[in-house]
Amino acid sequence: MQSGGSSSSSSARIVELVENQSATEVELDWNDIDADPGKRKSIEAFDVAIRDRVRREYLVKGPCQPIGNTYPKKKYGIQERSFQDAWFTKFPWLEYSESKNAAFCFWCYLFKQSDKGGRYAEDAFTKTGFNNWKNALEKFNQHVGAANSCHNNARIQFEAFQDQRHSVANVFRANTRKAEVAYRVRLTASLDVTRFLLKQGLPFRGHDESSSSSNLGNFLELLQWLGQHNVDVSKVLGTNAPANNQMTSPRIQKELANACASEVTLAIVKDIGDRVFSILVDEARDVSLKEQMGVVLRYVNSEGYVIERFLGIVHVTDTCSRSLKNDIDALLAKHNLSLSRVRGQGYDGASNMRASCKRKDQLRKLQHERLVAQLNDEEVTSGRGQNQETTLVVDLIIQEMNNRFSEASTDLLKCIACLDPRNSFSEFNENQVIHIATLYPEDFSASECLHLPRQVSNFIVNVRCDPQFVALSDLGSFAMKMVKTKKHLVFPLVYRIIELALVLPVATASVERAFSAMKTIKTDLRN
Repeated sequence: MQSGGSSSSSSARIVELVENQSATEVELDWNDIDADPGKRKSIEAFDVAIRDRVRREYLVKGPCQPIGNTYPKKKYGIQERSFQDAWFTKFPWLEYSESKNAAFCFWCYLFKQSDKGGRYAEDAFTKTGFNNWKNALEKFNQHVGAANSCHNNARIQFEAFQDQRHSVANVFRANTRKAEVAYRVRLTASLDVTRFLLKQGLPFRGHDESSSSSNLGNFLELLQWLGQHNVDVSKVLGTNAPANNQMTSPRIQKELANACASEVTLAIVKDIGDRVFSILVDEARDVSLKEQMGVVLRYVNSEGYVIERFLGIVHVTDTCSRSLKNDIDALLAKHNLSLSRVRGQGYDGASNMRASCKRKDQLRKLQHERLVAQLNDEEVTSGRGQNQETTLVVDLIIQEMNNRFSEASTDLLKCIACLDPRNSFSEFNENQVIHIATLYPEDFSASECLHLPRQVSNFIVNVRCDPQFVALSDLGSFAMKMVKTKKHLVFPLVYRIIELALVLPVATASVERAFSAMKTIKTDLRN
């Protein structure tokens, strides 16, 4: 058996080797980080060199808890039960998978440990998922178990990982307080440079980054400039920093950029909360001729402002509607956003319309053939004029479907127009406002629909008598004024209708600006 000192030196050597890995170390594929616990790769499936990094990424995201989601119901005899939002409060480790309609354990996923008897955490909470809602609370408590259970072992590991300053692993990594302070100053300087370059949309790397180069690129040049104007920074850069901890390598630059992107995305998702939102989508080819899809979210924030925020650009294998839909689903799930909160979609697929006439003809032909086959099986037509009569019936059905879509769109727009605050709400129509609620059955319960007419009547009388609402000229300023005057709390159902109207997509200019920025960064030289 080795002595304690030998063990410590061996552990320190292992830590040193891990920290001094070459640039050829295993890269983390960001597509493998999935918010939905039912779709995740297990921690054991990742290379051992990046498992702690994977854990950190999930730690930043937190458990998948889509509060406000509409959970599917399951029948148990004559009763129907479903997952409950309230369980997240009682069990902070609890996660919910929309793809599997099942519950998982966040702590056990990250740190699956065996108990003293050698047993491991249940697969039901780490792999397959648990969905027996009838006995959910009882089963959750059983999963937590006694003090030495698998779950509590995982909890201890989770808490230690959160507070690495006091963990055993950090003891091996830490040198002195002075070295730690120097590291933090160096990291902060590199992070400040990263944030500046990202905000300005500038490239990081230089054509020649050797010591003899006259221009090292934006990142290194700006970091040197910062050191020249800050004594504390200059003391921890270059030759004053450990050779293996310069915080300037391409890998570190990429990690800092990804960290900034994650923080921005988390702020956006937090701002949306459980509000409804719309998605704006566009796709284009970059300089490398790869198809890229940009996604922007449109929502009304807590102050009543209509906000459009860029969520991300995703490389897509092709631009057919099915592929785009699958990629959008995956992107929303990755950021813990529920599809059940989407209330509108806006697309600008100009480049997706290549050979559009041919595709339309093929689609029309296929649709025609399917309807003809269906109508023939139902014996709608008979005799020698069968094909002609069937064709006529099919065309009428298609025309009727188009008419219904047009009528529904026109109906919604007319109802929204009646909310125009100009001229003391001269266009206001109580019946049309109430009708909007019927177009969104998931957002208004039966009891709310009963109370809505009285609230709408009181609302219009109130705002027409309030001088603060006289000079309003559009629905956006109207929503902001309602929040400012607290009327959104007095008339919550009416304000919900206004929110639904405001999140409807108007244009996809925000996505176009994202592609313009991408062209600035990913140039021919960068490619």
